[in-house]
Amino acid sequence: MELIREHLMYKSVPITIEIDTLKTQEQYEVIRLLLACRKEDVCVSVTDKTNKYIRELLTILGVKLADGA
Repeated sequence: MELIREHLMYKSVPITIEIDTLKTQEQYEVIRLLLACRKEDVCVSVTDKTNKYIRELLTILGVKLADGA
């Protein structure tokens, strides 16, 4: 999670986040960071297991979603 936070706040390179590998609290932290920081060059990998509310928030934020394996 620290790596994701640092990447979103301080770096301007593309990142892919596998949201299902994070705990629920960390998933909401990612949403908060995306709201506060940047969304460009950010791709979030989602699956059928992804919380529907998290998926909807990512869609509303305009984050690029990719189907995970």
